[in-house]
Amino acid sequence: MKTEELTALGLSEEQTKSVLAMNGRDIEKHKNDAETLRTQLSTAQRQLGEANSKLEGYDPEWKAKAEKAEKDAAAQLNAMRRSHAIEAGITARKGKSVKAIRALIDEEAVTVNEKGEVIGLNEQLDAVEKENAYLFGSDEVQPHFSRPTPGVSNTTPNKNEQANAALRSLFGRNE
Repeated sequence: MKTEELTALGLSEEQTKSVLAMNGRDIEKHKNDAETLRTQLSTAQRQLGEANSKLEGYDPEWKAKAEKAEKDAAAQLNAMRRSHAIEAGITARKGKSVKAIRALIDEEAVTVNEKGEVIGLNEQLDAVEKENAYLFGSDEVQPHFSRPTPGVSNTTPNKNEQANAALRSLFGRNE
């Protein structure tokens, strides 16, 4: 953020200085937070190195187990990303039943790359929408065929109300 940009937006010099001061405080806060996190990261890395050196003597297969655990965790994470991407794609296409549409999709053919881009979903959704258009909402506004008439009561009095009205009229109390 530069002074020239703020003055171009129509801020006075005093307003520009106060905006830059607030921005500076925010930047300093984030710098301090980042430095704290860097310190915690270096401490954790050092502790991990110490723990790994201690583990070398206990279990000779710990590296293989750790690598397998990392692969399993990565596979679960990818499955969750794919699942959420599929649900988001169906919702964006105004799918009426996510569960029904997911049953018609080959989820294994859908992939999510490192950038978060979903590959293979749109083609499948196009095919499902073409074959099962009723599963997706449309942008068309449905016409209203009947609406209540304003000012007219559509309720008819029941027998108790009719009897009470008759008694009131007999006694001269028409309320």
